[in-house]
Amino acid sequence: KKSPMNNSKSNNNSPVPQTSSNSTINQATATKHAPPKPIAGVVNSAGSHLHNHLKFFTTNRKDGLGHSTTHPNYSPRTLQVAFSEIERESGSKVSPAQKQWWDIKSQYADSVLLFKTGKFCEMFHDDA
Repeated sequence: KKSPMNNSKSNNNSPVPQTSSNSTINQATATKHAPPKPIAGVVNSAGSHLHNHLKFFTTNRKDGLGHSTTHPNYSPRTLQVAFSEIERESGSKVSPAQKQWWDIKSQYADSVLLFKTGKFCEMFHDDA
């Protein structure tokens, strides 16, 4: 009996997946796509926020002294911030308020930061 997934003859009885769908599956599982970029002025989907694209904040995280996460003296309490990367990923200069927030966050990376803006306190990036 011929399996519906079998496009070619096989010496054994196991089905052989179709080449086109098999390569599609392999491409989808083998290729890890970057999260979508944030779009200004709209509600963005999960994973499309700026902090998901910042290497110093995600995959290349270092503490305030420059130790990587695998270094024995790494401190999760602090964070080395790359302002040039923020500006490159956001496409704009870091504002004074953003700089202040990142300066504070760099000293207290393992804490939720409530940032006072006017009468309100707000949370940003992964704190929100």
